[in-house]
Amino acid sequence: MSIDPHVYDLIDAPARPSPQPAPIQVGPPALMPMDLPVWNAAADAQSGYAAALQKPWPGCVAVYKSPQTTGYQLRAIAGAPATLGVTRDALAAGPEG
Repeated sequence: MSIDPHVYDLIDAPARPSPQPAPIQVGPPALMPMDLPVWNAAADAQSGYAAALQKPWPGCVAVYKSPQTTGYQLRAIAGAPATLGVTRDALAAGPEG
């Protein structure tokens, strides 16, 4: 068996740029309460929906609730980022029912 030593020579290729590190988000994530109907009739009247976004996504976002400025209780954990945006044009009325 014979091995050609030229197989292990360096090739002449342009250097690849190193990837830039992701920017670090400082501060709280964007959390938007959503005014949607409750899917389950047996759900608590205080339940609701929220969308959370932060770049880069930290893996999950905890949502706490408190009627005062102390005594926060965990309400939910957002496990995936939402897509948040702004509607630029007015939306036409949809079908009823």
